Amino acid sequence: MKPKVMLIGDSIRMHCQSEITRLLGNDFTVWGPEENCRFAKYTAKQLPSWLGLCGTPDLIHWNNGLWDTSHVYAEDGPFTPLDEYLRYMAIILRELRKRCRNIIFATTTPVAEQHPNQKNSVINAYNQAITAYLREQSIPINDLYTL
Repeated sequence: MKPKVMLIGDSIRMHCQSEITRLLGNDFTVWGPEENCRFAKYTAKQLPSWLGLCGTPDLIHWNNGLWDTSHVYAEDGPFTPLDEYLRYMAIILRELRKRCRNIIFATTTPVAEQHPNQKNSVINAYNQAITAYLREQSIPINDLYTL
């Protein structure tokens, strides 16, 4: 049986999934939800359903952050406060570990400086906070921000 790779995350995952599937070829099964995994709290809510659809993956590649760092209303700051983001990311990791030993986290990508709802300084701060936590948990990091 072919190893199964589960991809979960926001639009960066969705845009890359077909290319990842192509690159891995017939040696792997690649699975990801049809929908955008949006923000961390939404991912935590939907994860049981997605894991049920995917089955048992051999590797999970996961990202959350772009929606969380978005400034929906400028005066309110990021959509998801950092402490809440870290809380839900820890829940997601806990649940992923119940299904798979091999988990890779991908950082949030930077945006154009003139982006109306995003600030790279905020994205960078969230990336630094989550990667510090995940490194303590021995989770490999795919640094898409620097890339």
